[in-house]
Amino acid sequence: MRAAQSRPRLGSSVVLAAAADAKLTQARDVLAEGSRLIWTDDTEVPESGPVYEELTADGRALLIRPSGRRGLRREHMEQISAFCRMTVEEAPSS
Repeated sequence: MRAAQSRPRLGSSVVLAAAADAKLTQARDVLAEGSRLIWTDDTEVPESGPVYEELTADGRALLIRPSGRRGLRREHMEQISAFCRMTVEEAPSS
């Protein structure tokens, strides 16, 4: 009898790490294409540090990390609206 192959379960640290890497890769790809980025996520959005600085350096990215319990709030939606109205030249750089 052959032993069953085990696959990482949804929610396992392997799957979660792969998802986090994929999200960051996509964010970088969007910026590398020259597009602007709005990234909201309750766990993966960097709030500070080198990755945050990298993504927000030229003002083309808005990163929002809402509470996992409350989700996006009115103030987040206002930030998104303001960001959408702003040109890159007007955007604050980090």
